[in-house]
Amino acid sequence: MPPTEPPSTPDDPRTFEAALGQLETIVAELERGSLDLDASLSRYERGVRLLSRCRSTLRDAERRVALLTGSSPDGSPITTPFDAPTAASPDEPDDD
Repeated sequence: MPPTEPPSTPDDPRTFEAALGQLETIVAELERGSLDLDASLSRYERGVRLLSRCRSTLRDAERRVALLTGSSPDGSPITTPFDAPTAASPDEPDDD
């Protein structure tokens, strides 16, 4: 089942890359310091929302990443979650 995304508004970016690009633009605008206080706060709030969305997208991607650990007799790939601990292979010596 694909991860659910928060409802989007017309100005929400459709991809992670678009959200990241908008976030980078906002950071550059804020670093220039040429915006008035209200505009700066508005951009900052938008940036926080974009950052939250980017982090959520990355968390979902990390959950989906799997390591290929071999194949079953029928040829299907055997995978384990990326962050699962791996057992040492019998062919590998211990580091003791």
